[in-house]
Amino acid sequence: MLLTGSLNCYAQNSNSGNGKDMPVLDIDDPSIIEGTSLGTVKFREKIFSSNCSYNEVIANLKAEALEKGGNLMRITMHKKPDILSTCHRIVAEVYKVADPHVFEKKFSWSATRKLTAADFKGVPDKEEAEITAAATYCGITFETNRVTLYKNPKFFVSCVFDCYQSWMKSEYKDNKEVLEHEQTHFDLGEVYTRKLLQALQNEGMTMFDLEKKSTEIYQRIFDEYKKRQEQYDNETVHGTIKEKQTEWNKKVAAELAALAAYSRE
Repeated sequence: MLLTGSLNCYAQNSNSGNGKDMPVLDIDDPSIIEGTSLGTVKFREKIFSSNCSYNEVIANLKAEALEKGGNLMRITMHKKPDILSTCHRIVAEVYKVADPHVFEKKFSWSATRKLTAADFKGVPDKEEAEITAAATYCGITFETNRVTLYKNPKFFVSCVFDCYQSWMKSEYKDNKEVLEHEQTHFDLGEVYTRKLLQALQNEGMTMFDLEKKSTEIYQRIFDEYKKRQEQYDNETVHGTIKEKQTEWNKKVAAELAALAAYSRE
């Protein structure tokens, strides 16, 4: 059994040599890459491979790409787990480009990367833009490994910022207060990503109850998360009440620290 899912929320940058931040383009991505091709990387499946979920394979390929001097990957072949293999089999082309962040459509939360105006690539929604300066769209995603009688569940979670759904009105691009408010939306997403991982790991699931229990946990965390995001906007009035904004910044930072054991960095 393999489970994936996402919790959507409404609510440069990093060093281009950081493998974790390396953009990965899907097979059907139409982006034209102007850069140097450095060859390919591929997952080499071994007999009884176990660490071969999508997240694990991509992490390993990013490490190989980084060794080649690359800062961008495009997937050229992807075979998902099937009756022949419990692994994701992936081949990717490695590139060295001037600015890999140009190709970013989404990226994961990181303590060392704060949001900038350049990350908001979407077009402002006309109705929403009448009452707010910016909007952060992020999601909490999770994946399990292929679970069998001989493989216990492993959970991979991520808080992902969607660049092309998120937007900021041009007149606020240099406004630090607006960025601060949106960053805390993203940080709050990471808080609940860690809460999700904590709950999933502590439940003690097997292949027989994985789907039922994980779905229930997922929905519970989503409901809590949605309420907190709404509460945050309501109490700060979208970041316009400075004292409340400062209060929430400190509160969310404390929650992240309390859940440090569930950080994936």
